This record gives sequence, C-alpha cells and structure tokens, in this order.
Amino acid sequence: MKNRSQIKQDRAHETRKTLIEAGKKVFFELGFQKATMKQIIKEAGVGHGTAYVYFSNKDALLIEIIDSLLEKMYSIAKLSFVPKSKEEAREQITYQVKAFNKQGIENEKLMRLVQEAIGVSEEIRHKWSLVQQHFIDHIEKDILYVQHNNIALPHLNAKDVAHMWYHINENFLWRCLQDKNVSIEENVELIVHFYIKGLYTD
Repeated sequence: MKNRSQIKQDRAHETRKTLIEAGKKVFFELGFQKATMKQIIKEAGVGHGTAYVYFSNKDALLIEIIDSLLEKMYSIAKLSFVPKSKEEAREQITYQVKAFNKQGIENEKLMRLVQEAIGVSEEIRHKWSLVQQHFIDHIEKDILYVQHNNIALPHLNAKDVAHMWYHINENFLWRCLQDKNVSIEENVELIVHFYIKGLYTD
C-alpha cells in the first residue's frame, strides 16, 4: 500500500503529465504566439493555482515538451564514434546525419513550434542555444578523437569545425521541414562529402 507521500508524488506526476499533453494540443492547434496558459489550463482541467506550481508560463511548458524530443536526438549525439579509417568515419557520420534529420522530420509539428518560439521568446532562444552547444560539444569530442588518431587534419580548430558542422546540419533540417521536395539522401551525401573532404586526411 502506498503511503501519503507516494500518493502525493503520483498525483503531482499525473498533473504535470496532463498539463504537458494539454500544452501539446493547444500549441499544435494555435501555435506558440497565439496559445495562452489560460487555454492550456482549461484544456488540462486543472486549477490555475495548481498549474502555475508546475509551469510559471507557457515558455517553461514548451521547454518541458522540447526535452521529450531532445532525449531521442541526444541519443544520436552520444553514439559511439571511434572510426579506424576515413571510410568508416564517413559511414558513421552519414548514419548520424540521417538519424538526426529523421528525428526532426518525425517531430515536424514540434520542430515548427520551436522555430516559431525561438523568434519571440528569450527563454526558448536560451534553451535552444544550450541544445546547440550540447551537440557542438559532442561533435568537437569526435573531431578531437579522429585528429588524435591521425585520420583528420590536426591543424584545424576542432571547436570551430564542430560549430560549423552543427549549423550546417541544423540549417539542412529546417530546409527539409520547409520543403517536402528536398531529397534527404542526395543532400546528406553531399554535405557529408564536403565535411569529410575538408576535415579528413587522404
């Protein structure tokens, strides 16, 4: 039998979950700018005072929703990257780029919502800058690995290359979301080719 503390925790978890699901529904229907906490609270069927205990505003609620997507995208960044050759690196990088874009496209509604929110919310902009830095740090680590193992050119600044490579991928993802006619296969092959050509030794 659960004690009072456990019951209270369960209720809190359910209330948070209810607010998140209501937030998704309202955000996806109205967009970030038009959605309000009042509408989300009404959809969730919880008290105003209760709702604000969990989320101070709609920005904080959207950040919580974004985190659910990021868990999947971060798992791609955390994939083991220990290639023994340039060709092995190309295969792994191609897989990662495709997987990154696949996650973004499968969560198209949320990505479009994020893009809208970045333009109007300082909190969301800050959150996304942290997301970007997370990916860049992982990429930098991978670049340092191949440089130390004499697969990549050692004189290139790993941090700068990581920054450029991440933003190429993010810009490509936004483009894929905006234009359904973009060939993911062809473009992934193209950007990976230039990345490998510019960073790796012959």
